[in-house]
Amino acid sequence: MKKNLITFVIISLCLTILFLIFVSIPIWHKPETAEVPLMKIPLKPTEIKKEAVLSFSDSYLEVKRGERFNLDVLLDAKRDVFGVDVFLEYNSDLIKLDDITANLEIGNLVKPKKEYQENQIAFSVLAPVEETFTGKVRIATLKFLARELGAAEIKFILDNSHVAVENGKDILGEIKNAQIKIIAD
Repeated sequence: MKKNLITFVIISLCLTILFLIFVSIPIWHKPETAEVPLMKIPLKPTEIKKEAVLSFSDSYLEVKRGERFNLDVLLDAKRDVFGVDVFLEYNSDLIKLDDITANLEIGNLVKPKKEYQENQIAFSVLAPVEETFTGKVRIATLKFLARELGAAEIKFILDNSHVAVENGKDILGEIKNAQIKIIAD
């Protein structure tokens, strides 16, 4: 009988201690890092900072019908960039793309083998092997023809455009589109 009583007391004490330990730990707390002496280990994947902006040399242009005009595609990046994928959309009834030329000082132009669609432009600019580019740079020049009267927007497709840094991480965070007003000649 004494043996059963001692066993009961020991089990009761253990359960009480376990209960007190469990109650003292805030179960609603979800730490972002696990603390190890002298080290913090992230439990969640870290967010990639969006440190690049794609824009055009002009945000607004007024051109005459039949006139040819150029728009530079600009990159403002705070980190070393290995390559840029650019996807643009425009009204092909009002303006026509004639040519794309890369800024050869920073990289090589890679065009798709076939046109993306008549109202879309897709191209990439890649830095030479073991090189990068950074800061405010012109990555390409687009040459257009104004076909018809009206207002056209040339806009980046954010979901498909990318600015790649080390390990292929995309840092594109902002885009700035261009408005083209085509007037009578």
